[in-house]
Amino acid sequence: MSDLKVIVKRIFNRIATEKEKRQFDGFIHALQGKEREVDPELGPQIWRRIEREVSVTKSSGRRLLWRVAVSVAVVLSLGYGVYQLNLSDDAGIEYISRSTEKGQRATLKLPDGSVVRLNAASTLTFPENFGEDNRKLSLTGEAYFEVERDTLRPFIIESGLIQTTVLGTSFNVKARGQSLQYEVSVTSGRVRVEIPDKPLSAVVLTPGEQAIASLNDSSLVGLRVNIDRFTAWTRNTLDLEDTPLSEVVSMLNDWYDVTISLQNEAMGQCKLSGKYKLDVLENLLDALEFAQEITYEKQGRGQYILKGGPCEP
Repeated sequence: MSDLKVIVKRIFNRIATEKEKRQFDGFIHALQGKEREVDPELGPQIWRRIEREVSVTKSSGRRLLWRVAVSVAVVLSLGYGVYQLNLSDDAGIEYISRSTEKGQRATLKLPDGSVVRLNAASTLTFPENFGEDNRKLSLTGEAYFEVERDTLRPFIIESGLIQTTVLGTSFNVKARGQSLQYEVSVTSGRVRVEIPDKPLSAVVLTPGEQAIASLNDSSLVGLRVNIDRFTAWTRNTLDLEDTPLSEVVSMLNDWYDVTISLQNEAMGQCKLSGKYKLDVLENLLDALEFAQEITYEKQGRGQYILKGGPCEP
């Protein structure tokens, strides 16, 4: 896994890869739409630390790096397959941002005792200590929450278009940036999902129900689903039900940190069903090859191509 100080150096020297830029975006996710300042005495301290750890070219813009040093307050350390960033807002509240890369997952325990299982390529941002009125955090990617009940402090998750509010329950939130829809799936308790700019759009979910928010028209609908299918990843299982092959490939690329491509785009519309164990990738591909009319070929380290013809309409 790339070290943050290396990523910062490569970004400001304009030689960072797309993957490194995405990693850095995870760190600054919590700053979107907010201005933060730090104690004037802290700014130079952060600057000296980053300057000591990261050498940048003149063309990279030391002024821009200073802005990052002051507003982001980067913690130059990584570990346990998850990188962490400490932030503070104007009220002096300390925030922690935990991120997983592709091929990684993590289980986090929040300050109130709630447990979060963070899926691959995801970022969760939360205060070091929750306030007296609520327990608010933000998510990009996918996570399964087991929330400690607290009727005086609702648990609020902001994830792009939607806001999810609970008192104590367990549910899955999927809000990946590249997706055109976000999903909230409930396994226990009651969950309120809404689009903040459209308060009348709110839906209240009970176990076995799911809310789907569309980015195309900002709509929000609730429906009954097989919840086990949407939480299967927490049990290391891939549970498919007429799932487009293109969607399956996207999930596998994140879960295993590989690049799987299709021989032809028409294959992406093929629908797959069945349950598969998420262990060794090639074992999973062998199972898909056996059950479906597709084959795969390994073309290099972490590079695979799926072959087959278009599916029957």
